[in-house]
Amino acid sequence: MQLFTTLSGPPAPLVSTPIDGSRLSVNTPTYSGTATPGSSVTIFVDGSNVGQTTANAGGNWTFTSVNALTDASHAVYAQATLDGLDSPNSTTITFTIDTTSPIAPVVTAPLNGDILSDNTPTYAGTAEPSSTVTVLVDGSPTGTTTADASGNWSYTPGTPLSDGTHTVRARAMDNVGNTGPTSATTTFTIDTTHPTVTISSSAPNPTNTGPILLSMTFSELVTGFVAGDISVNNGTLSDFAGSGSLYTATLTPTAAGLVSVSVSANVAQDAAGNMNQASTVFTIQYLPNAILTGFAATATTVCVGSPVTFTATVENVTGSYNYTLTNGSASSLTGSTTNTAFSQTVTASGSGLQSFSLLVSDNGQLGSGMTSVTINSLPMATILTPASTTLTCSTTSISLTATGGGTYQWEDNSTNAIRSVTTPNTYTVTVTGSNGCTALATTSIFSNTVLSLEAGPSLPQANVGVVLSLTATGATTYQWSAPSTASLTTPATGSAVSASLTTAGLQTFTVVGTTGACSQSSLVSVTALPGPDLSATLSLPDANFPASSSKDLLVQVQEVNGSAATGNIVITLTVPTGYSVSFDNSLTSINVSGGSTNPVSVQNSKWQVSSRVAGRQLSLVINSGESVGAKGTLSLGFSITRTTATGGSVSNITINVADDSGGQYDVNRLNNVYARIINSL
Repeated sequence: MQLFTTLSGPPAPLVSTPIDGSRLSVNTPTYSGTATPGSSVTIFVDGSNVGQTTANAGGNWTFTSVNALTDASHAVYAQATLDGLDSPNSTTITFTIDTTSPIAPVVTAPLNGDILSDNTPTYAGTAEPSSTVTVLVDGSPTGTTTADASGNWSYTPGTPLSDGTHTVRARAMDNVGNTGPTSATTTFTIDTTHPTVTISSSAPNPTNTGPILLSMTFSELVTGFVAGDISVNNGTLSDFAGSGSLYTATLTPTAAGLVSVSVSANVAQDAAGNMNQASTVFTIQYLPNAILTGFAATATTVCVGSPVTFTATVENVTGSYNYTLTNGSASSLTGSTTNTAFSQTVTASGSGLQSFSLLVSDNGQLGSGMTSVTINSLPMATILTPASTTLTCSTTSISLTATGGGTYQWEDNSTNAIRSVTTPNTYTVTVTGSNGCTALATTSIFSNTVLSLEAGPSLPQANVGVVLSLTATGATTYQWSAPSTASLTTPATGSAVSASLTTAGLQTFTVVGTTGACSQSSLVSVTALPGPDLSATLSLPDANFPASSSKDLLVQVQEVNGSAATGNIVITLTVPTGYSVSFDNSLTSINVSGGSTNPVSVQNSKWQVSSRVAGRQLSLVINSGESVGAKGTLSLGFSITRTTATGGSVSNITINVADDSGGQYDVNRLNNVYARIINSL
């Protein structure tokens, strides 16, 4: 039997790199693996021997090919040789050489020039599928992401960007580490600021003009802003226009007062999509000028002194407004009112065509109007009269003549220019001129037709039965009348008449005096006394006294009123100087000097002397218990002697009944004294 030894080669080596199915960016890859230590390892690439290496003591081997492989799929296996014996081939490893860099990625978001309101924007684009995309913002890597199988990628950073302009680029690296070029630079803007809007107008505040041009200015360009986004109070908007950051509109106030305009928030957006902030409310005080329409006078032609009413319609005022109405004479009527239907009346003055102006003022805002009125002058009304305008008893009518116009009308509606009047009064005529204006003239006619009639009695009082005189003066003719309790004893047509008192009490007589057309009446009153009335008389028919001669005289005390006179009756006989008087109360009769019925009985015994004065005056008092009966008479005898009286002298003897304050024996003092003239021969 033949013995032989069978020698076997080393086991098949192991190729560990490249890894089966891997992709390599190096076209001269390094192959490595394990084999029997010390064995020679032959590397076969794509079936061709590309080189040998020796496994080290640890069994590890490596080999780097110097020949570049093409970019493609390749296969590599190894065979170990030890002691001349070859091992089986290793497992074939398939790998791909890829030395081609990925193309530059495309950044699709944001777009170049975009303005973004998100300060952590998402970057997106396309790149080599499955490649690693590095995102560079403002030149610095921000992060990486992987493109999907379709090549789409996106990346959202965690750190926010500041507002402003930024750039973004992308760079792709494939799975073998090939890094491609950087993408084109995309420039974008981060804007997180909300636009502001300011409303303004060049109109003054307050303003009296309208409409008002408004400007709405945004802090940046915006879109979506329309007229409906503007809120208006007390006004309306029109003619809205504009774009970008500047818009305009016309504001028409509805009424006087505060007008406000505002823009709401979130009605417009900037390029970044930031919605606007609400505006500050714009306000303007609208104080429009007052508007006057229809200013006119109710009459365009009037006369001086006539009322003229001016009317107008006043608009654009609130509450009370002031007005000044000025006429052609430069005088003004001022005031205030709330009535928009203006109406004021003035009195026309001056003459000719005059301009009237109306100025109204409300909160400093003015309105005015003008109109004209023709003012005609008044006629020069005059009443011509005689020099004297007084009616008298002889001048019983006065002629009045109206002048100055075309027609005349007196207060009694008579229309003649000339008028005759006969009574005192104030007379007025209305004179109408050719222009239709009227004026009044007035004159007064006076009267001096009252007579100065004076009348009176001879006695203010007298006893019943006494006849007294009534006298009147101041007229040409007279007519008397008596009351029923008295009577006239002489014709009633004289200036002096006699009247008899027939009844006690006040008796009133009437006299009417007449001169020409004038007459006047007067009353004369006399009191008829009912009590006793003593009246003394003295009888001395022969009153011529030779030197040293004596004569007896008779004194009779009579009651003339029909009532007995009682009490302390006193009588006094007084003779002139140069004479003396004596009384003898024992005498019962005397021979009256020159008397025709001597002797005459006397009742001296009923009297006694109560006093003597220088032999010239004797006062006698009736004895107690004696009286003078009603209508009775007591006779007394006295003796008078001429003593020293100068021859040829004339003087009086008087007998006087003393006044009786008590009315027991005499109620009428007017007939208490009686005098007799005596002569000294």
